[in-house]
Amino acid sequence: MNKEATSDVLREKQIRIGVAAVIVNKKGEILIAKSPKLKNNWTMPGGHLNFGEKLEEALIREVAEETGLVVAIEKMINFYEIISNDASGFHMISFHFLCSIVGSEITKLDQRELTEGRWLNPEEALPLLALDDFKKSVELFVKNNNSLSYDSR
Repeated sequence: MNKEATSDVLREKQIRIGVAAVIVNKKGEILIAKSPKLKNNWTMPGGHLNFGEKLEEALIREVAEETGLVVAIEKMINFYEIISNDASGFHMISFHFLCSIVGSEITKLDQRELTEGRWLNPEEALPLLALDDFKKSVELFVKNNNSLSYDSR
């Protein structure tokens, strides 16, 4: 196998690591937004790790890039593994964190990543979220009385 073909095989078989944030404001509302990358469905801020980056660093960077918010990570909510059943070779492990806001709640969405940001009561946000792993993270937050301190079991 030549070097170019080997590179294509390795690219197909990579495991991606992602992070996402359930960001809670002082009213107990969470931030959701539409994502052009998800056919304008509702999602939560987040993204992928860069090589050498820690989970927490990636989350803080992604939230700042996408929303302009500075957050403090309170706890990891859960993690999810997604493996495609098709020929795409997609395999992702995503870590979801509960975050509080440090400073202003004014969001400045990067329109390439997120649009139509809304602060909603978690119960209102649940039916809007497109991905099951995001819904599960919000459900865990709700299950624990919308608290920044919770038990993920």
